[in-house]
This record gives sequence, structure tokens and C-alpha cells, in this order.
Amino acid sequence: MQDTKSKDGEVYAALYELNDPELLAGLTAFGKKCHLVLANGAFKPPDNDENKKVRADLKNEVDLHDRLVGKPHFAHNKFVVFCDASGAPERVLTGSTNWTMTGLCTQANNGLIVDDPDVAEYFLDEWNHIKDAGNGYPDVFAHFNSTSKTFPLDDGNITQWFVPTTDAQDLEFARKLISAAKDGILFLFFNPGVFAGPDKPEKQWTLLQNILVRDHDDKRPDFDPNLYIRGVVNQEIAGLTSEDPGRKTKRAVLDPAELANPVTLFSGAKQPPQRLRYDSMVPKNIKDAFHNWETEILGSGVHIHSKVIVLDPFGANPVVMTGSHNLGYKASHENDDNLMILQGNAPLAAAYAANIIAIYQTYRWNAYVEAHRQDAQVWHGLVDSDEWQDSYLDKSRDDLKEILFWLGQHAAPGAPAAPAPPPGGTPARAVTATGPAPRPRRESQKGRGKVTKNTAMKRKDKKAPAKKRAPLTRTRNASMKKKRKRTR
Repeated sequence: MQDTKSKDGEVYAALYELNDPELLAGLTAFGKKCHLVLANGAFKPPDNDENKKVRADLKNEVDLHDRLVGKPHFAHNKFVVFCDASGAPERVLTGSTNWTMTGLCTQANNGLIVDDPDVAEYFLDEWNHIKDAGNGYPDVFAHFNSTSKTFPLDDGNITQWFVPTTDAQDLEFARKLISAAKDGILFLFFNPGVFAGPDKPEKQWTLLQNILVRDHDDKRPDFDPNLYIRGVVNQEIAGLTSEDPGRKTKRAVLDPAELANPVTLFSGAKQPPQRLRYDSMVPKNIKDAFHNWETEILGSGVHIHSKVIVLDPFGANPVVMTGSHNLGYKASHENDDNLMILQGNAPLAAAYAANIIAIYQTYRWNAYVEAHRQDAQVWHGLVDSDEWQDSYLDKSRDDLKEILFWLGQHAAPGAPAAPAPPPGGTPARAVTATGPAPRPRRESQKGRGKVTKNTAMKRKDKKAPAKKRAPLTRTRNASMKKKRKRTR
């Protein structure tokens, strides 16, 4: 925001929640050049407007547009389009992070900055549709969202979806990619939605269901018991995915809904879902010292709020799916949300995969501490021999298979190793405790952008003709030649 403000630019934001003082100051600094669609957040009585105070404070400070929707809808976006002084879009920020103190400081979240005028313009078109919808959901809104646009970027591409859609077209696109995963799937989910029963069509499934049946349902054509699957689900809303105990389905055991166990770890078909209590939240309060480990800081617990799926991060077609979208049918059908699907960007996929496994392992460790605090027969610290390595080097155990996956050498028994990325693709780099390995030198390729290691992406185009504000659609001069350059 500071960079845009210094260049006399303007911003267009669509926000679900807003209360962080630093971000509020950043927005108000733009004055009327801050165009803000502010939703009512989670429904909180008596006014069902979580942002009531902030709304009143901003009324005369910025160009404010209210979006006060009613149940079952949520105006759930968290994106900002940054424009130059003429109003032409330059870049966009999106992701799972609410612009609140809790969103920034007490939750696991993610964000992406895409430095691309075309992607930014598409988000600005969506911003205009949201503004024009007022407090409702006109048909034109869903019809605009029911097709996607794909943009070439960073040796791969971005397919951008907005919701609500007319028939969950966004989820169908994502399902095809999940079904095609060959090596592994990692994920973080927050409130993914109701697990659809066997009497419901697959289009009403959450994407979590599509992931979990990949190595559970041997009657499906995409069944693969050798997929590496790791993920964390934070199910906060009581009963959201509860089922009638009298009519449990075969897949009900996969459902993360447990009223006393809001966090669930998934580790593939060979291990049942591990349901964790609130005392395993991160950072959890380990009330007593565990052997020689320091007691963790007392805290009320942090929720997983990221919505991320990573497919084959070290394979031929790495995929990252993220945004504000909770990745279920309810979000696709009833909410304002966005879902960005990035294909072919190996360094980005590796970075997201590392973030997911770090969160997974932290929860898993905290649960282990609580379960075995007084058990003298389990591991309580480092040992002075090399016997601890035995299980990790045993070909019959999953430990070695996991190591090979993270080395990019995953393969089903008897199958060749996963193919290398196609020529011209961006290779993933080894990551150590001191950071990523140096990027290998390679000849530049005309027309290809590069991704920065902090996940920001950029492709610099010549600016469109100056204009005060982007319309819903903009016609570009067909003869305009674009010149891309490397990212900073």
C-alpha cells in the first residue's frame, strides 16, 4: 500500500473483516482513492455486522460501499487491487488472511501478491460486480463467475475462479486436477463444509472428500493407495459436518467433525484420522515441562485458517490451490469468494508444501506430548547411538517412503520414479535449515516471467491507456506488444 500511495495510485478492496489498526491507517491514507467494499463478516447479534464500528469510522474517510448479506451467504473475499495514478490495475493481493488482528497474529494464514496487470484487471472486474450487487445476489453475478480465465505466468499459468457460481464449475475444475495427482496431496482446510452423503451427486462434495477417497475407495478409477497424503483440518463450527450416528456411511470415519476435537490430522489410508483436542492447538499450552523441552508459551490457541491444496509439488505438474474459498459446495454456491489455481510453478508448490508439513508436524508433536507425558516407554529425548535411524532406512516402512517423497523420488512399488519437469519448467530447489539452495543458472527465455522466492509474482506489461477507473471489461489494442521482464 505504501508503494502505491507514494505513486499517487489507488486501491480497490473487498474485505470480509477489518479491524487491524495498521491496515486501517494504510487504507485511510488513500482518502477517496481507497474504494472499499466492506462486508458484515460473521453474523454477530444484535446487528449482524461485525464491522459496524469500523464502517462508521470509515464512512467519510474512504469511498465506502456496504455489502451486508444475510444467511446463508458470506461476503467472504479478502483481496485488494493496486492501481497506478491513472486507475489502471497493476497487481493484486489475495489469500486466506482477514484484515484483522487475529487473522494476522493468531491464525495460520497465507497470501499471494500477483504482479500482473491482466490478473489484477480481472479482480477489478469482479470488484465491480460485487459493488453492483449491493446486498444481494443477482443472476448476473453468478453467471459472470461461472467461467474462469487462465493467465500465463512464471513458466506456468493461473486459472482464476470467483464465486458464487451457477453449478459449482470451480469445484469441478479443481476435482479434475485432484484426480490426476500422481505422487502426493497436501492440504490445510478451515471449515470445508458438510460431507455429502452417498445419495448426493459428487458436485456437492467438498474437495476434502475428493482428496480422501483417492486412497480409500478402490472402486474409483482414480484410486491410488500409494499416494502420499498429509493434511490438517480445523473444524470450528459445532456440528457443521456432523452426521446422524444411526446412519453412518462408509466414508463418515473420514469426516473431521468431532465436537470436542476441532483439529484432525490426515496421514493417508494406512492410518486413521487423528482427532486432536483443543489442548493440541498451536501454539498450545504444555502445562508442565516435557523432559528437557521448554514449556511453551501460554496461549488460547491458534486456528488453521488457510485454505490450501498442493498437488505433486515435486512432480511434472505441481499445482497450488488457494484463496478465500473454503473449498466446499456451500462456498461455491452461496458465498463471495475467490479461488486461485496455479499450475507449473514448482518453487511455489514446494514452499506451500513445506508450510503445510510444518503445521502438520507441529500439531502431531503437541498431541504426542500430551498423550505420552508420563509414559517412560516412549521417546523422551535424543539418544547416543545411531539406532534411531533404522526405521527411516527400512524399505518396508513408510518413513523411508516419506523421505523419498520430499526428495522428489516418490514412486509406487514397481513403478518408475516420477518424471522430471518438462524442459523450460521452473525446477524446485532443495531446502535446508539455512534456506533454499541457490537458484541454478539457466538461459533466459523470451516471454517467460519468473517467480520470486517470497511467492510474489510479476510480469511487467506496457500500461493500458490512462483511465480514471477500469470498467467491467476493457478492450485492449490487438496490436499492443507485451514485454515481460524478470521479477525483482
